[in-house]
Amino acid sequence: MDNNTWALAQKAETLRLSGAYEQAIEKFEELQKSDSDNAWLNAHLGTTYYQLMDYGKAEKYLKKAVKKNDNYLWAHAHLGETYRLRAITENDKKQKKESIKSAIKHFEKALAHQAPENSNYGWALAHLGATYRLKITLDKKKLIKENEIDEKSKKQALNYLNRAIELMPTYAW
Repeated sequence: MDNNTWALAQKAETLRLSGAYEQAIEKFEELQKSDSDNAWLNAHLGTTYYQLMDYGKAEKYLKKAVKKNDNYLWAHAHLGETYRLRAITENDKKQKKESIKSAIKHFEKALAHQAPENSNYGWALAHLGATYRLKITLDKKKLIKENEIDEKSKKQALNYLNRAIELMPTYAW
């Protein structure tokens, strides 16, 4: 990107970070016209869409970003978050399960498949922990009837969340 294009990209990102999502999308889409394969633009446009709860468009742009650059860990983390948020809103158990599986896959990629104690990516650790927390209660019938949860997912959730707290003790969402 040249300096003028980069300045517009930074303006779009500032709008996104300040919650002016529609305005950010306008700027990102304007930039897309001349550089539709740019991984950074696609990742930040996708993230803006998930913040508006448009998980279909978020997935589209974030997938495009990681396809362009599979080592773009931030994009993988935000694609994971897209799937986690989608899972929360899913009513169909099968689709919810698939969204959770996809979220875990992308968060693990964002962490470069490292164990929690070896990673310093606090945001991804926290959100992966939250995904495992969501997975704990996936089988609601078993939870209600037998008062049992998925112990393996519980352990994973605690491992990731505890490491995230070590790294970012004041992180609140």
